[in-house]
Amino acid sequence: MKRTAVLAAGLAIAVTGAAALAAPAAADPAPPAATGTAATAKRLAPALPGPAGAADPTARGLSSAALARYARWSAERPRAGTPTGTVGGAGALAVSARDARTGAPVARFCATVAGDEGSRACTSDGVVALRGLAVGVPLPIVVRPDGGGSRLGDFVAATPRAGEPAAVTARFGAGGTIRAKMTDGRTGAILDDRSYLWVRTVGPDRSWAFVEAEERDAEGWVHTDALPPGTYRILAGADPRYDLGDQWVGPDGGTGREHLAAQITVREGEETTAPTVRFDPGGTVRGTVHLADGTPLVGGAISNESLRYNDYLVWYYYTDAAGHYESPALGPYDWSFRIGASWTRTPGADQWGGGAREERDAATVRIEAGAEVERDFTLAPGVVLGGAVTGPAGTERHDLIADAADGLVAGVFFTNAEATYAHPVLGGRSVKVQASTVEGVEIRSRGWHDNADSYAAAAPIAVPATGTATADLRFPAAPR
Repeated sequence: MKRTAVLAAGLAIAVTGAAALAAPAAADPAPPAATGTAATAKRLAPALPGPAGAADPTARGLSSAALARYARWSAERPRAGTPTGTVGGAGALAVSARDARTGAPVARFCATVAGDEGSRACTSDGVVALRGLAVGVPLPIVVRPDGGGSRLGDFVAATPRAGEPAAVTARFGAGGTIRAKMTDGRTGAILDDRSYLWVRTVGPDRSWAFVEAEERDAEGWVHTDALPPGTYRILAGADPRYDLGDQWVGPDGGTGREHLAAQITVREGEETTAPTVRFDPGGTVRGTVHLADGTPLVGGAISNESLRYNDYLVWYYYTDAAGHYESPALGPYDWSFRIGASWTRTPGADQWGGGAREERDAATVRIEAGAEVERDFTLAPGVVLGGAVTGPAGTERHDLIADAADGLVAGVFFTNAEATYAHPVLGGRSVKVQASTVEGVEIRSRGWHDNADSYAAAAPIAVPATGTATADLRFPAAPR
């Protein structure tokens, strides 16, 4: 049974009311699954597992500059022993907001301690008071316009104080929105259900939006929250109660290939009309995923989306204890499948079907309406990248490997913070490596090789197409 999902404070919640679904815990990457039973619950969950990939949906609708400040703040702030949310203290903040272009005060907005949706407070008179915060602890505050429109939210780092609230001002930049109609492709009827649009940026930032058909207006349009100017694609999901299938929204109908989806340009102060979503009857694909040595891939993540090192959320299915997967309710198109194998108990190289590095080169699976198709995958072995590691101590280390050219994830690996590493990745490219050192459930430090504090500043490592590769990794000793 496929499940759509709604967003809440770092978790994906099944709309059926089932338990919260999130990425598996760092210490035990494989999810629970009954032996021999295919995992069929589709999850909108943190794109990367463990604390290093904890999703924060409160960050949606921020300007690109605000997202960059948020990422920089998260990377540079020491984590060990530092509270990251409201902790019942006597501290307070007084949050106001202004239009970034005109400087005019904004009356309606909401403020939230990032990652703590329960702290959310809204106002219509220009000031939000956040109370019950830890005194003297720097906190990440997300401030977003209330009531729709094209203004973008902001991120501010603020330190609460006792007594008179500390004043902080957010500035709302200019974004744009996307509108679309979701229809039954057989009849043209406009849908008013739990079908959804998952709007993803084509560019390197992590902007996204999520909107359901039941949020439509009187004319049948659904409207996204404000998005930063840029180019986007839409993955549309059909309500699981019916026989329609998911699709990437193409220029004139659905497709199962991300790179063939329509590219939608968002401009400041404008609403862009997306191609009409015409859902077609769906079908199902199921099968087994094997590692290169023939053993089943347990706890692998099967998806139809590209994954960048800084992505927040992604839709996927897990393989179960026998390596089985099942993807129901896919539109009748040629589909490509990304297989995340690196964060499992028996890591393999992340790849697209057919051993491809990129979605456009993947082997595809043809889905037919109302039919079930079997498709097994055997993963290409990849190249083992290994060497020594110098960096901060911790109980665990999460190594994220990303393509040096476009930031696409090549693998995410869990270790016990050993002094050496050996990770399988698809070769024939240069990569960059990030390490997140974890103590318990807290990120103690995070940095990139070679002693860099960002992806842009990281040193690339050449990985040959075959064989092995050696690179001694050096990560910043100080928390970043």
